[in-house]
Amino acid sequence: MPLDYKYACVRHCSLFRAEIKFFVDQLKYSVSASGTGCTKRAASKDCAESMVQKLYRLGVLKACTTKQKKNGVEKLNEQPTIEEFEIIDLEAAVRGHWTIENAKASLHNFMKMNQILANYQYTVVKPVETISYTAEMEIVLNEGKHYICAHGSGPNKVSASKSCALSMVHQLYDMGIIGAYTNPIKKKKKKSLSPQPTDEFKTVTIFSREPIIVNKKIL
Repeated sequence: MPLDYKYACVRHCSLFRAEIKFFVDQLKYSVSASGTGCTKRAASKDCAESMVQKLYRLGVLKACTTKQKKNGVEKLNEQPTIEEFEIIDLEAAVRGHWTIENAKASLHNFMKMNQILANYQYTVVKPVETISYTAEMEIVLNEGKHYICAHGSGPNKVSASKSCALSMVHQLYDMGIIGAYTNPIKKKKKKSLSPQPTDEFKTVTIFSREPIIVNKKIL
Protein backbone atom coordinates (compact mmCIF):
# COMPACT_ATOMS: atom_id res chain seq x y z
CA MET A 1 0.00 0.00 0.00
CA PRO A 2 1.64 3.28 -1.07
CA LEU A 3 1.77 5.86 1.70
CA ASP A 4 0.99 9.40 0.59
CA TYR A 5 1.61 11.98 3.31
CA LYS A 6 -0.18 15.32 2.94
CA TYR A 7 1.75 18.28 4.29
CA ALA A 8 0.53 21.67 5.46
CA CYS A 9 2.38 24.61 7.00
CA VAL A 10 1.22 26.01 10.32
CA ARG A 11 2.42 28.91 12.44
CA HIS A 12 3.65 31.05 9.53
CA CYS A 13 5.41 28.15 7.76
CA SER A 14 7.63 27.46 10.77
CA LEU A 15 6.05 24.06 11.40
CA PHE A 16 4.85 21.21 9.15
CA ARG A 17 1.84 18.99 9.71
CA ALA A 18 1.67 15.57 8.01
CA GLU A 19 -1.58 13.65 7.60
CA ILE A 20 -2.24 10.14 6.34
CA LYS A 21 -5.44 8.14 5.83
CA PHE A 22 -6.13 4.68 4.43
CA PHE A 23 -8.76 1.95 4.53
CA VAL A 24 -8.22 -1.02 6.89
CA ASP A 25 -9.90 -4.22 5.70
CA GLN A 26 -9.93 -5.74 9.19
CA LEU A 27 -11.85 -2.77 10.62
CA LYS A 28 -13.90 -2.09 7.47
CA TYR A 29 -13.37 1.66 7.77
CA SER A 30 -10.66 4.26 7.17
CA VAL A 31 -8.13 5.27 9.81
CA SER A 32 -6.35 8.62 9.83
CA ALA A 33 -3.47 10.09 11.80
CA SER A 34 -1.47 13.30 11.86
CA GLY A 35 1.88 14.55 13.12
CA THR A 36 3.85 17.77 13.32
CA GLY A 37 7.52 18.72 13.14
CA CYS A 38 10.01 21.38 12.09
CA THR A 39 10.75 19.45 8.89
CA LYS A 40 8.66 17.25 6.61
CA ARG A 41 10.73 14.25 7.65
CA ALA A 42 10.08 14.91 11.36
CA ALA A 43 6.37 15.50 10.69
CA SER A 44 6.00 12.27 8.70
CA LYS A 45 7.86 10.34 11.41
CA ASP A 46 5.54 11.71 14.10
CA CYS A 47 2.55 10.92 11.89
CA ALA A 48 3.70 7.34 11.31
CA GLU A 49 4.24 6.80 15.03
CA SER A 50 0.75 8.14 15.74
CA MET A 51 -0.74 5.78 13.16
CA VAL A 52 1.11 2.76 14.58
CA GLN A 53 -0.09 3.60 18.09
CA LYS A 54 -3.68 3.94 16.85
CA LEU A 55 -3.58 0.65 14.93
CA TYR A 56 -2.16 -1.08 18.00
CA ARG A 57 -4.95 0.25 20.23
CA LEU A 58 -7.53 -0.89 17.66
CA GLY A 59 -6.05 -4.39 17.69
CA VAL A 60 -4.83 -4.33 14.11
CA LEU A 61 -1.15 -4.50 15.04
CA LYS A 62 0.48 -6.58 17.76
CA ALA A 63 3.22 -5.47 20.13
CA CYS A 64 6.76 -5.85 18.84
CA THR A 65 8.32 -8.90 20.47
CA THR A 66 11.73 -8.90 18.83
CA LYS A 67 14.70 -6.76 19.72
CA GLN A 68 17.05 -5.74 16.94
CA LYS A 69 20.72 -6.25 17.75
CA LYS A 70 22.94 -3.28 17.04
CA ASN A 71 26.67 -3.19 16.64
CA GLY A 72 29.03 -0.59 18.06
CA VAL A 73 28.96 1.59 14.94
CA GLU A 74 25.15 1.77 14.95
CA LYS A 75 25.08 2.65 18.65
CA LEU A 76 27.62 5.39 18.02
CA ASN A 77 25.54 6.75 15.16
CA GLU A 78 22.50 6.88 17.46
CA GLN A 79 24.18 9.53 19.64
CA PRO A 80 22.43 12.88 19.09
CA THR A 81 24.43 15.31 17.00
CA ILE A 82 24.65 19.07 17.29
CA GLU A 83 22.27 19.46 14.35
CA GLU A 84 19.67 17.25 16.05
CA PHE A 85 19.92 19.26 19.25
CA GLU A 86 19.42 22.44 17.21
CA ILE A 87 16.30 20.95 15.58
CA ILE A 88 14.92 19.99 19.01
CA ASP A 89 15.53 23.51 20.36
CA LEU A 90 14.01 25.05 17.23
CA GLU A 91 10.91 22.87 17.49
CA ALA A 92 10.44 23.85 21.14
CA ALA A 93 10.78 27.52 20.18
CA VAL A 94 8.26 27.42 17.33
CA ARG A 95 5.81 25.42 19.44
CA GLY A 96 5.54 28.01 22.18
CA HIS A 97 8.40 26.73 24.36
CA TRP A 98 6.12 23.98 25.66
CA THR A 99 8.10 21.01 26.96
CA ILE A 100 7.36 17.75 28.72
CA GLU A 101 8.23 19.44 32.02
CA ASN A 102 5.77 22.34 31.88
CA ALA A 103 2.90 21.03 29.73
CA LYS A 104 1.06 18.75 32.16
CA ALA A 105 0.48 21.26 34.97
CA SER A 106 -0.55 23.98 32.51
CA LEU A 107 -2.95 21.61 30.75
CA HIS A 108 -4.63 20.69 34.03
CA ASN A 109 -4.96 24.38 34.91
CA PHE A 110 -6.50 25.08 31.47
CA MET A 111 -9.01 22.24 31.89
CA LYS A 112 -9.93 23.43 35.38
CA MET A 113 -10.52 27.03 34.25
CA ASN A 114 -12.69 25.89 31.31
CA GLN A 115 -14.50 23.18 33.31
CA ILE A 116 -13.30 20.36 31.04
CA LEU A 117 -13.69 16.89 32.54
CA ALA A 118 -11.33 14.29 31.10
CA ASN A 119 -9.03 11.60 32.44
CA TYR A 120 -6.01 9.75 31.14
CA GLN A 121 -6.79 6.31 29.75
CA TYR A 122 -3.85 3.94 30.15
CA THR A 123 -2.98 0.89 28.08
CA VAL A 124 -0.28 -1.54 29.19
CA VAL A 125 2.11 -2.63 26.47
CA LYS A 126 3.91 -5.89 27.28
CA PRO A 127 6.83 -6.74 25.04
CA VAL A 128 9.26 -9.49 25.89
CA GLU A 129 11.71 -7.58 28.07
CA THR A 130 10.05 -4.45 29.51
CA ILE A 131 6.58 -3.12 30.23
CA SER A 132 5.55 0.29 28.94
CA TYR A 133 2.40 2.36 29.18
CA THR A 134 0.37 4.37 26.68
CA ALA A 135 -1.76 7.26 27.93
CA GLU A 136 -4.60 8.72 25.87
CA MET A 137 -6.93 11.66 26.50
CA GLU A 138 -9.81 13.19 24.56
CA ILE A 139 -11.34 16.59 25.34
CA VAL A 140 -14.33 18.44 23.87
CA LEU A 141 -14.25 22.17 23.14
CA ASN A 142 -16.82 24.76 22.02
CA GLU A 143 -19.85 22.71 23.12
CA GLY A 144 -18.95 19.65 21.10
CA LYS A 145 -17.70 21.40 17.98
CA HIS A 146 -14.08 20.32 18.43
CA TYR A 147 -12.74 16.97 19.58
CA ILE A 148 -9.03 16.79 20.36
CA CYS A 149 -7.33 13.47 21.04
CA ALA A 150 -3.75 13.01 22.20
CA HIS A 151 -1.61 10.10 23.26
CA GLY A 152 1.82 9.46 24.70
CA SER A 153 3.93 6.54 25.85
CA GLY A 154 6.56 5.93 28.51
CA PRO A 155 8.06 3.36 30.87
CA ASN A 156 5.55 4.32 33.59
CA LYS A 157 2.20 6.08 33.95
CA VAL A 158 3.76 9.39 35.01
CA SER A 159 6.01 9.71 31.95
CA ALA A 160 3.22 8.46 29.67
CA SER A 161 0.77 11.08 30.99
CA LYS A 162 3.40 13.83 30.60
CA SER A 163 3.98 12.84 27.00
CA CYS A 164 0.22 12.77 26.39
CA ALA A 165 -0.21 16.20 28.00
CA LEU A 166 2.56 17.64 25.83
CA SER A 167 0.87 16.32 22.68
CA MET A 168 -2.43 17.85 23.79
CA VAL A 169 -0.84 21.23 24.58
CA HIS A 170 0.93 21.27 21.21
CA GLN A 171 -2.41 20.79 19.44
CA LEU A 172 -4.09 23.51 21.51
CA TYR A 173 -1.20 25.85 20.76
CA ASP A 174 -1.29 25.10 17.02
CA MET A 175 -5.02 25.85 17.00
CA GLY A 176 -4.45 29.19 18.75
CA ILE A 177 -6.49 28.21 21.82
CA ILE A 178 -3.62 28.68 24.25
CA GLY A 179 -0.59 30.91 24.02
CA ALA A 180 3.11 30.27 24.42
CA TYR A 181 4.71 29.32 27.70
CA THR A 182 5.76 32.61 29.27
CA ASN A 183 6.90 31.69 32.78
CA PRO A 184 10.55 32.73 33.16
CA ILE A 185 13.18 30.15 33.90
CA LYS A 186 14.58 30.62 37.37
CA LYS A 187 18.30 31.02 37.39
CA LYS A 188 20.42 30.10 40.32
CA LYS A 189 22.00 33.05 42.05
CA LYS A 190 25.74 32.99 42.25
CA LYS A 191 27.10 33.12 45.74
CA SER A 192 29.18 36.21 46.29
CA LEU A 193 32.55 35.55 47.87
CA SER A 194 33.38 37.75 50.83
CA PRO A 195 36.76 39.52 50.53
CA GLN A 196 39.57 37.93 52.47
CA PRO A 197 41.12 40.00 55.27
CA THR A 198 44.45 41.55 54.34
CA ASP A 199 45.69 42.07 57.88
CA GLU A 200 47.87 39.07 58.69
CA PHE A 201 47.59 39.73 62.41
CA LYS A 202 43.75 39.71 62.40
CA THR A 203 42.36 36.74 64.31
CA VAL A 204 40.00 34.56 62.25
CA THR A 205 38.26 31.58 63.75
CA ILE A 206 38.01 28.52 61.47
CA PHE A 207 36.80 25.20 62.81
CA SER A 208 37.06 26.75 66.34
CA ARG A 209 40.81 27.16 66.02
CA GLU A 210 42.87 30.33 65.91
CA PRO A 211 45.59 30.73 63.28
CA ILE A 212 49.20 30.49 64.35
CA ILE A 213 51.15 33.69 63.77
CA VAL A 214 54.71 33.09 62.64
CA ASN A 215 57.28 35.81 63.19
CA LYS A 216 59.00 36.79 59.99
CA LYS A 217 62.68 36.38 60.84
CA ILE A 218 65.54 35.51 58.58
CA LEU A 219 67.39 32.51 59.99
